[in-house]
Amino acid sequence: MKSQLKLAVVGVGMMAHIRTRAFLETKKIQLVGVASRNADRAKQFAAQWGCGFSTDNYPELKHCRPDIILAAVPHRAQSQIVKWALEQKHHILIGSCMAMNTRELNRIRAQAKAHNLVVEGGFEARYKPVWKQAKQLIQSGKIGEICAVQATACWGANPDSWYYAQEESGGMPITHMTYAFLNPLTWIFGMPRNITARANAKGVQKPGMVKEVTCIASLEYDNQVLCNLLASYIHHPQAPDWRLYIHGAHGALEVLPGEFGAGELLHYAGGPEPQHMRFENAPDPFALQAETFIQAVNGGDNQLQNTPAQGAEDVQIASAIVKSIQKGKNIALDTSRR
Repeated sequence: MKSQLKLAVVGVGMMAHIRTRAFLETKKIQLVGVASRNADRAKQFAAQWGCGFSTDNYPELKHCRPDIILAAVPHRAQSQIVKWALEQKHHILIGSCMAMNTRELNRIRAQAKAHNLVVEGGFEARYKPVWKQAKQLIQSGKIGEICAVQATACWGANPDSWYYAQEESGGMPITHMTYAFLNPLTWIFGMPRNITARANAKGVQKPGMVKEVTCIASLEYDNQVLCNLLASYIHHPQAPDWRLYIHGAHGALEVLPGEFGAGELLHYAGGPEPQHMRFENAPDPFALQAETFIQAVNGGDNQLQNTPAQGAEDVQIASAIVKSIQKGKNIALDTSRR
């Protein structure tokens, strides 16, 4: 076990800052290199976090001899960076959905297994206290059998950003819907059996934009748990953005996870007022993920919540949503090999 592991970061956007801070605050990480296509931004990022090496050519990071790569970049660039990192036998935290398609995900799984490398997808929801509490209440039967879930995940993406570019992002279902909220819903309810989805591209019209700006997906989980998820890159500031209503036979939960922060939970259990749970004093989920990742790299108990096998579930569900949109029909998933 190393006293300090060496970290190199590829990408210098907001999420790279958040995740770098989480790693460094563990006191178990040394930042040894930063890469970005923009050399000036890479230099500024490195200086901010006390690192002496920056580059606009990420393969040069090999000279820093990192143990861990943090990749926080658009999905198309991410694919090549992840491939390179695994070929160099670096452990890697991937800042978002693990891959854009099943073929790419299978390659990641094979490389990680062949070289005994730790690979984690960047979704922090499974480390977030509001989601942990919701899962505990559901599994302990506090609201009875689950009848249905109604979810809204509207986020105002910049139309000029890579999120709106189909080739850069891989599409809204893989980029946004997996994060909010397919990944945590799979964690709680398992893989859905059936998926039906429809989408449109209203709001912004320009060449190369994503094909699904707004999407509604209907999912059926085991035990006839029904879910309706509205996800969109269009968000009106005064309107609800991220929330879920989980309808049980003997109660209900309203989950307000927020994009960042601890989130809030309302538990409706028959009393005059719902139990309102806030988690301001809970550990930061990004910090928990960083600690868990470091523990796995150092050979401790692997408690990672977004392994390549679990990442494959995200990709499979998002792909089924796109397939349903394209074909205009229900897509049945094989859940027998979970």
